[in-house]
Amino acid sequence: MTPAEHPTDPGPRSAPAGTFLDPWQESYRSLRSLVLIVIISLLILTGSVFVFLLREVSATRQQVKELTQYVAAYEKNSVPVMRQFRDKLIEFARSNPDFAPILSKYVNPTNYASPAPGANSAPGRLPDVPLK
Repeated sequence: MTPAEHPTDPGPRSAPAGTFLDPWQESYRSLRSLVLIVIISLLILTGSVFVFLLREVSATRQQVKELTQYVAAYEKNSVPVMRQFRDKLIEFARSNPDFAPILSKYVNPTNYASPAPGANSAPGRLPDVPLK
């Protein structure tokens, strides 16, 4: 018997050349395909979030446009009517002193911002008018 044929001899084995690397290559291929799937999934997720945010921004801009028109109409139509009503109440309180405490309870100087002379008041705010 030759030493290569002896069963207890730790000499070179006669195995095919590629069998030792095949499990590692298969693991590498599966890991590579998994990484590619994760990358593609992340790209799809990023694109979906981008489209969602784009729609939200356009919806918000539309709402801002509508609300700006609503506030402009409010300042144009409602604020002058409210000022006129408040002025009439103040005139009524001047002629009827019994009404002055009631008016001062609801038309309090702290409820309205006092604009500087010649300055435009804040939107929707009525300037302070003294009772006496």
